[in-house]
Amino acid sequence: MDLSPSEVVEKIRAGELRTCVVGLGRMGLPLACVLAEVGFEVVGVDVDENVVRLVNSGRGLDDEPSLSKEVEKWVESGRLRASTSFSEVGESDVIFIVVPTKAFNAKPDYSALYNASISVGRHMRKGALVILCSTVGPLVTEGLVKDAIENASGLRVEADFGLAYSPIRASAGRVMRDLRSYPRVVAGLGLKSLELASAIIGLTTSGGVIKVSSPRVAEVVKLAENVYRDVNIALANELALICEKLGIDYDEVARAANTQPFCHLHVPGLGVGGHCIPHNPYFLIDYALSVDVRPSLIITARLVNDSMPKHTLKLIIDGLGECGKRVRGSAVAVLGAAFKADSADPRYSPAEPLCNDLKALGAEVRVYDPLVPINLLKSLGYDAKESLEEAVENADCAVIATPHTLFKEELSKLLRDVHDYMRKPALIVDCWRILNPKEVASIGFKYKAVGRGLGDN
Repeated sequence: MDLSPSEVVEKIRAGELRTCVVGLGRMGLPLACVLAEVGFEVVGVDVDENVVRLVNSGRGLDDEPSLSKEVEKWVESGRLRASTSFSEVGESDVIFIVVPTKAFNAKPDYSALYNASISVGRHMRKGALVILCSTVGPLVTEGLVKDAIENASGLRVEADFGLAYSPIRASAGRVMRDLRSYPRVVAGLGLKSLELASAIIGLTTSGGVIKVSSPRVAEVVKLAENVYRDVNIALANELALICEKLGIDYDEVARAANTQPFCHLHVPGLGVGGHCIPHNPYFLIDYALSVDVRPSLIITARLVNDSMPKHTLKLIIDGLGECGKRVRGSAVAVLGAAFKADSADPRYSPAEPLCNDLKALGAEVRVYDPLVPINLLKSLGYDAKESLEEAVENADCAVIATPHTLFKEELSKLLRDVHDYMRKPALIVDCWRILNPKEVASIGFKYKAVGRGLGDN
């Protein structure tokens, strides 16, 4: 905090400053690599010994492309290592906090963030700069985090240490690219913190830095981005349900509507998954309700998107009924377990509640995802299959639950083979409308799709 922004940049590029990244998860570990790339000596701290061993062996998360190569490069260069000890914080000039924040039963869970903030406060030295990067609700930076650090350290923000907030904007499957290219929003609890954090973060991205007036502005910026997507996906899902009843195709409607420059209809499907959108809106909802504001649209969007696996279940029930079958005793092949297309991450996927509901109704549920390691799927309780053939063998229904590019490219070529493997009459439920319905029907399938009203086929 005694240096000017330009002096900090000089020292980073000369390799003279050390940073600690607290939390080596899906965003923290890629951030650690980017910080090593710009010149920092980086130590990552994580409470999970398995994560620390993984990093020190030169490996990253398998479902994040290119991350292992980055980790290997910076570990071998000596610029990156990992530890379970928060004593490393005391040797660091800049401390990034990138621990997970989730919502459970519609309530934010900041326990990991609180514990990390206490540990940082206990170990950090006077003059350090702390930059919070976790997604949080309004007032968390200047409330929970600041208070925890000050109480644990006996130091005071801006007088003895700096505190800034800069949420990470990155999507699973492309975190490294996004960190290096997206603009970063930065706020400080004081002008000194803002300027130093902006200088440091500006080194990591070609997209530049957007300085805002306070941490609460930056907090709402990040939440607004994800709420925007959640609400617009919910709108698309509701329009899709209407299209089904009308016997029309949502995609045709959206293509035509989106030629109007102020219309940007999103893509409906099985639901919304991942580590951000199903959780982050509740951070804003929780704060709004606490100050007697009811964010009805945001609440409704969450309910709509969470209802889509149930709607898909209804399509399966109806489709099997038209085949003269019931869910109980039927074999259902769920194609795709990742939470989004071309991702290898199955956590917080809308496929999970669908599979659970099918099993609860007595179906035999098999899961096939060519991108997700089969051992990971099995560890999550799925009856995972090695191949498409194994998944659809004697199945009564196949559900396209994730719109992987591989499925889009290969499934239409393999439809006749899939039909041959399945029990007749066979049903396909296309949650993302990746198949040609006329072609599917011509082969002999019963076909149902989210947002695609076809009448009888």
